[in-house]
Amino acid sequence: MFLLISPFLLTSQFNNLTTSLNSIPTLGFKLETKYFILEDDFSQIREFKPYLEFNKSLRFGVGYCRLKKSRGRILKFSALTFFGEYLLNFNRFWAAEIPFDFGLGRIKNISKGFYSFFEPSFIIEYSGFRFFNLGFGTGLRLSLHDRNVYNNDLTVQTLILRFNLKFIEIFKYVRELKNT
Repeated sequence: MFLLISPFLLTSQFNNLTTSLNSIPTLGFKLETKYFILEDDFSQIREFKPYLEFNKSLRFGVGYCRLKKSRGRILKFSALTFFGEYLLNFNRFWAAEIPFDFGLGRIKNISKGFYSFFEPSFIIEYSGFRFFNLGFGTGLRLSLHDRNVYNNDLTVQTLILRFNLKFIEIFKYVRELKNT
């Protein structure tokens, strides 16, 4: 039965995506912190991501991520990230998000080398605040890196906490203050 219905579902989703891409995008910026276990230590990746949002259903952007320094650990990595996200809006305040992140960068321990990753994830986001959204979710960061620099695997499951600024709302508010 699913095989009979799926072409109709995919066609409606594709039409929704093309309609969204034809809309005027809005600018946004999000900060994400991803938590995981590395070398038996609780570790964090910080991500800074400006994006364009189309019709409250698609986001595309470029950002930067880095491994937060930890006491006693020499390992560092950072990457330029490219991402796309599909949003499923449940109601006025709640949405689910399916992001796909891809990054290229470098890893450093005693020597330097390449680092890359692909991370599909799932995030629930609450947008009931005036100037920002909050989200949480999980992902799987599949990574490739120079084994001569760091021999252990860096493919990890992540816990994601997000803070997302609504630049358009902030801009409108500042403009209203200037006009009064």
